[in-house]
Amino acid sequence: MFQWLLYFALVLGLFPLSILLIKKKAAIKTPFIFPFLLVVFVASLYEGLATILLEVPTILWFRVYLLLEFLALAYYFYYLLKKRFKFFFSFLVFSYCILFVLLIPSLYDGHNLLADAYLSIFEVVFVYIGIIIWVKDTFRELSEESMLHIPHFYFISGFLMYFSGTLFLYLMGDIFLYSSSISFESYWNLNIIFNIILRLFLIAGAWKMKKAAVPPEAGT
Repeated sequence: MFQWLLYFALVLGLFPLSILLIKKKAAIKTPFIFPFLLVVFVASLYEGLATILLEVPTILWFRVYLLLEFLALAYYFYYLLKKRFKFFFSFLVFSYCILFVLLIPSLYDGHNLLADAYLSIFEVVFVYIGIIIWVKDTFRELSEESMLHIPHFYFISGFLMYFSGTLFLYLMGDIFLYSSSISFESYWNLNIIFNIILRLFLIAGAWKMKKAAVPPEAGT
């Protein structure tokens, strides 16, 4: 079951960016979601080719992925919130990069899961702040339009569910790894499931964005 879930998640990761590329007009008008979808796309290709086929060790890749993911999210929320918090975003990106560099030794001392948890907590706090501001702005500007018609609602929902779930997994990582009653495969299956949920929401948002008759920014 583990392998099938992994394959399914990797295939799903190719769809969000591909959907937007099918209609270039939509892609051009929403550049701020592109970096994150590109990261997901590249991650799916890399994990499928390097990790599965070539059996390249994953510890370094997952740490690099966390950095790329954070930078893409910072870009997304900066433009989603209409560039109103330049100093805040600059400070967060700088702080995250400093923390990332300080935690590099953990890749070699066996504490990589704990270090990943620190980076994930930082990222989750940032995502929650961005989501709260976006929801507040959206409800203030929303008239009678349903949230379901707003493409970014699907992206935001996916981020909320994914980061809440993976944060729990990172915090409980040591317990999962050293518990005799819980297998590592069960732990990793949960991580894959949260990735599948995120990618399904990304696909829904990309599809909604593609079908939108107006520029997607108008729905933010």
